[in-house]
Amino acid sequence: INNAINVVAAQPVLGFSRVITNTGSAWRVALTVTNTGGSSATSVRVLTSRLGGTNTSTVVPISVGTIAAGGSAVVNIDFPLASATSGTPVVHRVTGDYTGNTFSSAARVTPP
Repeated sequence: INNAINVVAAQPVLGFSRVITNTGSAWRVALTVTNTGGSSATSVRVLTSRLGGTNTSTVVPISVGTIAAGGSAVVNIDFPLASATSGTPVVHRVTGDYTGNTFSSAARVTPP
């Protein structure tokens, strides 16, 4: 009789939300990265970020570090004011990686 039990370690599951503000000199996207998975996401990095067709003015990659299971981290990413218009929705895109995996996310934001 084989009584072996296979245990599969829970994986990180990253989700994203965004808030865009005007700092006076740039559009700032506050990107919240939430780990709803069962284990930590280690060495999380943002590799690219675009607002509409414009690359971020923030130096990438951005090291986020480790996000524990159930935890979150906020990354501030800036863009030139010319990259969006107040009141007009625009798509924010982000790509990145963490140990053993990659991620990408896109969502509409409306600058105030």
